[in-house]
Amino acid sequence: SVSSFELGKEDVMGKLQISSGFYGREEEIERLKALFDQIKLGNKGIAFVSGSSGVGKTALINELQTYITFNGGRFISGKFDKLKNDVPYNAWIQALSQWVDQVLAESNKNIEKWKMVITEALGPLSGLLIELIPSIELIIGDQPMPPDVGAKEAQNRFNYTLDRFLQIISGKQQPLVIFLDDSQWSEDASFNLIERVLFESQLKGVLIVSSYQPSEINEHHPLQKIISKVEQSDPKDKNQLLKESILLEGLSEESLNKLVSDSLRMSPEWTLPLSKIIFSKTQGNAFFTLQYLNSLYNNKILHFDFKKRQWKWDLESVKSLEIADNVIEFLIERFSSLEDKTLNLIKLAACIGNPFDLMTLSILSQKPLEETSSVILDAIQDGIVLLSGISSSPQQQMPFRGGTRQYRFAHDRILQALYTIVSKEDSEKAHYTIGKLLLANTDAAQLEENILNIVNQLNKGISQISTAEERLQLAELNLKAGYQARKSSAYDLSLSYFQMGIQLASEYSWQEQSALFLKLYNAAGEAAYLVNDLSGMNKYTDEVLANTTDILDKISSYQLRIFAARSHSELDKAVDLGIEVLTQLGFKVPANPSQIEGVVQLIRVKIALASKKMDQLEALPRMTDAKIEAGLLIISALNPAAFFARPNLIPTTISI
Repeated sequence: SVSSFELGKEDVMGKLQISSGFYGREEEIERLKALFDQIKLGNKGIAFVSGSSGVGKTALINELQTYITFNGGRFISGKFDKLKNDVPYNAWIQALSQWVDQVLAESNKNIEKWKMVITEALGPLSGLLIELIPSIELIIGDQPMPPDVGAKEAQNRFNYTLDRFLQIISGKQQPLVIFLDDSQWSEDASFNLIERVLFESQLKGVLIVSSYQPSEINEHHPLQKIISKVEQSDPKDKNQLLKESILLEGLSEESLNKLVSDSLRMSPEWTLPLSKIIFSKTQGNAFFTLQYLNSLYNNKILHFDFKKRQWKWDLESVKSLEIADNVIEFLIERFSSLEDKTLNLIKLAACIGNPFDLMTLSILSQKPLEETSSVILDAIQDGIVLLSGISSSPQQQMPFRGGTRQYRFAHDRILQALYTIVSKEDSEKAHYTIGKLLLANTDAAQLEENILNIVNQLNKGISQISTAEERLQLAELNLKAGYQARKSSAYDLSLSYFQMGIQLASEYSWQEQSALFLKLYNAAGEAAYLVNDLSGMNKYTDEVLANTTDILDKISSYQLRIFAARSHSELDKAVDLGIEVLTQLGFKVPANPSQIEGVVQLIRVKIALASKKMDQLEALPRMTDAKIEAGLLIISALNPAAFFARPNLIPTTISI
């Protein structure tokens, strides 16, 4: 008979496989679990997890995911990207898209329930949600967009829609944990959303977990301002914001040794001398440690003895293996051992960013799809690249199945290190080619959804454009990208697109491209006003007023100047400018009517409306007179100022 034995104990492959276990973070994970338990009671909270790159922040939070799921919560995550911080709400969109994917995996009955709940709660604003999270259309169906409104109103409407949606998908019954990784790379729109969620919204059962690198922020960084505001929040507030702050240090020598011993399937006592040397070189940084172990293996300092069926190493050789001062330099040194074809391909992949697909990479490298797949498989086996959504061992990574498969780099530091060794000329060529490929393969119906990614790539490759016609085309694309960013209330980003569009079209005159210039300068002026750049607003509106003759083309600029005067409490200036514009439109408006004149105008309005019922007013045809429409825009801009500065003017403007 065969005596009992432990399954798998002697299973060895002779190839280094780093243990995927969880090491040395027991206290930190318990603190996060305790915070989640409080969130389950209907509270709202935030946890800041900080530490140097590669120390294990993401691994810590992902370890929390299982606990959250088994305790009735929902976990979604998104990652900010240093190379893609010009996409508004990037990590938020990733996270909320994960929520959509989770719901779509549920029963049809649940999907229908969510459709009803969301559409009933948001009503005509449901279309705005599809603008932000396109995949949610699979749950709520096609929804019409609400009518256009002014920029400020659009921002308030967008904020309300997003806040209401977060209320719908969270609560005591199913608390929601939103993990925002690498928050130091976030853009302003996402910071503003975090601030609204924490300090303005009435959300319950929501926990935001924000990881960041302290070395990448200073006292003026938006994230530091949020951290300070959280620290100063009143603990006696009935809507108390629960908070936790965790600073991750490197693994202890004991924990690192446990990682090494589990990876080599040897006793901790046997691996301790090796671990001591590794610890002295990596200071317990988890990512650094894994990369160092791989280097020992690749340099054959760490090797498997098949006769003795155990791993062997020479301590003096381990000590002599040089290591760079930081992870980026260390990775660059490691890349030097790769085959040229592998290194060249993954450098191009770094220009695409996370995630990337084989088809784009094949076209970019001018290599057949099968050859591209084979080379990427080498990168997978080296632990540099993974199939997107899979973090398992290279043996479980699937080979070529077509060009649409999505891949990602195993760590953002790998991507950053690769990008640093791509020459400026090569990166610009790559970005330009990627942008042209994306544009050529995006139909008109999908252009709006993908416009930011396309334009960001083309803008990075702008030096490759040689003709004025192509620069003009890119100026028009930047205009569309600015409009798209503006829909998400990302006004700082929208302004940068409009400014780029103006720069690209500068070879032309107003007379040659009057329609495009009018759109670009009007949009730039509005965006500058919304980010409180009044000098910029004046510059752009000056350009419009100096280069247009039709009063209708000047309305947007005049409207912005009235808004600016109001915001500076220059009420008389706002009213005078409004009256001047109304006069140019052909309306007779007294500068400062008396109280009697105001009463007379009010009576005239009442008489005119006395015989009209609401249904009759609703049945009236839509206004088509452009000058009257323009007059109404100016009146709506000046009346708030007139209410305080010249109240008798309001009945006159109403009676126009």
